[in-house]
Amino acid sequence: MNVVNALRAAWLTWKLHRFESVVAFVLMLTMAISAGIVTLHLRALTIPAGCWDWPGVYTSELCRRLVDSHHDIVGAAGGHVRIGFLGAPTLIGLMLGSTLVGRELELRTASLAWSLDGARLRWLAQRLGGALVLACVGLITMAWMGSGFEAASRTPGDLERVGELATRGVPLLTRGLAALGIAVLAGAVLGRTVPALLIATIAVGVLWYVGSGASKVAAGPFAVWIDDAQRREGDYVHVVRYDEFDTTQPGRHGEPGARIDSGEAYQKGLLLVCGAEPEVHDEAYEVCVNVYDPSMVHGWWLAVPASALPVIEGVQAGLDLAVGGLALAGTVVIVRHRRPD
Repeated sequence: MNVVNALRAAWLTWKLHRFESVVAFVLMLTMAISAGIVTLHLRALTIPAGCWDWPGVYTSELCRRLVDSHHDIVGAAGGHVRIGFLGAPTLIGLMLGSTLVGRELELRTASLAWSLDGARLRWLAQRLGGALVLACVGLITMAWMGSGFEAASRTPGDLERVGELATRGVPLLTRGLAALGIAVLAGAVLGRTVPALLIATIAVGVLWYVGSGASKVAAGPFAVWIDDAQRREGDYVHVVRYDEFDTTQPGRHGEPGARIDSGEAYQKGLLLVCGAEPEVHDEAYEVCVNVYDPSMVHGWWLAVPASALPVIEGVQAGLDLAVGGLALAGTVVIVRHRRPD
């Protein structure tokens, strides 16, 4: 009899939540396949290491074509993948979670189930278990594919913003699970699907903001000022901020020099790298101006070494799991004590 009841509960759960489950599955599969295709295209370029060394990219036609192709892929298809990976885990968690309890309270199927079988926690576990399995399998696959995509799209000296780490690996998984837990709690509290989705969306937005700030705070003790040459060595992968300094003048609070604005930095660096502008047209000077990058001379990054990545990601993932876990614990309390409608 218990087996029959469990099968009936599973079938009812599928009927009530099949739309969200199918959409979530298709979305996660699409994102994983898209990331895999773009990653394969990037790896197929097989760009020689010397092509990334300035001015190598400008003196070799092969390097120019390969590097341009890499940037085109990362900027076009890669940009869409990155945006999708940033938003899809949250969307999946919100979509699955807001209906899990909220819809059954809204349709009053929960009241009927509770009146026939008093084991409310078992009722909740039957619904939550399937959603968690689907979310974990899909998000872990996305996290793995996202890590491969980020590794393939990264160039020597490429720095990313601290606080934008939830596009791959563990932070992607935990962000989706946190959204799921928050949405389940909102549905249990409000008993309505659409209001639960709206409230959970706002709550997840707040979590994003707090998590980004927490990551920056965690990165603070590891951050050091590096110049362009150090940036291209590849030991630093995350940037807290970028500024321009005149290193001939003393800096403040550990800064490498006195702050200067971008216009002044450009003029000083141009004079230092390319020399004074000649009175007559000079082809070599024009080429130098066209490829000149002020960051080579005056640009400095407050950067975090790659070795600190586990700490930063751990802070963000820990916050997500704590919030998601508390939300699910709150859902258990509400389901256990809520009066049937």
